[in-house]
This record gives sequence, structure tokens and C-alpha cells, in this order.
Amino acid sequence: MPGLRHVLRRPLRRVKTMAAQNDPNLNLFYGWDFRESGWKAGMDANLKKLGAVVHLSVISMETAAPPASPANGDRYIIPAGATGDWSAHAGEIAVRVAGAWEYHTPSFGWRAWVQDQNAEAVRGPSSWELVSRPQWVDPPASAADPGIPGQMAFDAGYLYLCVAADTWVRAAVAAWS
Repeated sequence: MPGLRHVLRRPLRRVKTMAAQNDPNLNLFYGWDFRESGWKAGMDANLKKLGAVVHLSVISMETAAPPASPANGDRYIIPAGATGDWSAHAGEIAVRVAGAWEYHTPSFGWRAWVQDQNAEAVRGPSSWELVSRPQWVDPPASAADPGIPGQMAFDAGYLYLCVAADTWVRAAVAAWS
């Protein structure tokens, strides 16, 4: 049996490492081996991306130029025709991190709350689209009361729907029989 001196002189075996991979949804890195080079930088990038896109709420999707005094954490969906630092990033999410803009490319189906629209947007195949939801209002007093198409109202006897500007229709509400 070889002595300890002989064992210590043997060269250490190289351990095969697996290069980090990217997941298909958020493009996060994973698959590092323990103590693998690049782990810290990759993990930092993952955490920054998670902070930027999870529970996504953006200030606007119509602001075409970067704001003059953005705060760290500000997020925007960059519109087509953007200018300045945003000119080459239409459709992407701009996030202010550590005094600089970072950009994230969204995937089909991502959702974002758009603060200045007070509405949700969904990423379609090639662009962001606002989700249209009914706006509930007080019941109209007549068929010609002011209204915007798509608005809805109800009371104990009727369900109301605005079908054209200042044009309401109603349907009687009946109990199940």
C-alpha cells in the first residue's frame, strides 16, 4: 500500500465542469458546478433580472425618450420610434439600475401593469398590447346618457352596456328558474 508521501505527490484529478446554461423562460443562468468560475457574475445577473421583470409594473409604454432624472428602479416599456439611449430598444423593458439603463427582451405572454394607463399590457407576437377590460360605471338614467363604448353598469333590475358613444342598451336581470 502506498504511503502518504506517495499519495500527496500524485497530481490532483481535474474535475469536469459543466458550463452554465440558460433557462428558456427568463433566460436565467443555471447549472454551475460548485465553486465554478463565473458563478458570482451569473448569479448577480440572475438576481438583477428577477428584480427587473418579476411582478412587472412600468411607469409608461408611451415615453419615447429616457427621462431627464430617472430614479433607480424606474421601468418603462420602450415604444417604437424611441430616441436617445432607447432608440435601438423598441419593445424592450428599460430598467434603471445603479444609475444606468439595462434592457430586457420580453417573451410572448409577459404581462406588465402600465401605471400611466392604469391598465395591464400583454406582450403579443411582435408588440405590447393593452388588455381591454370592461369599465364599470354607475347605471345610466336613459339610453342617451354620456358613455364610452365598452362601459358597463348594473342595478337590481338591469345590466347596461354602452355600445356606442352616449348610446346604452340594457337587459333585464331575471332570477334562475
